[in-house]
Amino acid sequence: MPYFARINDQNIVTFVERVVGIADVDAEGEAFLRALYGTTDRFRFCKYDGTVRKQYPSEGFSFDEAADVFVAPRPYPSWMLDDNFDWQAPVPYPQDGKKYVWDEATLGWVEFQTGGSLP
Repeated sequence: MPYFARINDQNIVTFVERVVGIADVDAEGEAFLRALYGTTDRFRFCKYDGTVRKQYPSEGFSFDEAADVFVAPRPYPSWMLDDNFDWQAPVPYPQDGKKYVWDEATLGWVEFQTGGSLP
């Protein structure tokens, strides 16, 4: 079943809608949804399994028109977008088998403590 993301004039996804009876085609879905909602916003086809346009979007995702992909919101101000449109921390995640959470105040990974508080 096709899903379509509504994209406003700032390239932000405002919602995702499942549409019955529309092919998996941007033009057909966009024409139908524009008429339904009386808007000039754009609508782009997406798949729940993330196989189209990098990933399945949610409200707040952005749409990169040039790359034709949905981009998740930046998780922290210090993180940068890589060439695959994934957010990367300025410090790699430790590979020692422990669980960590990002601490923006120290710009580093802090070991997750069960029952403890998050940074």
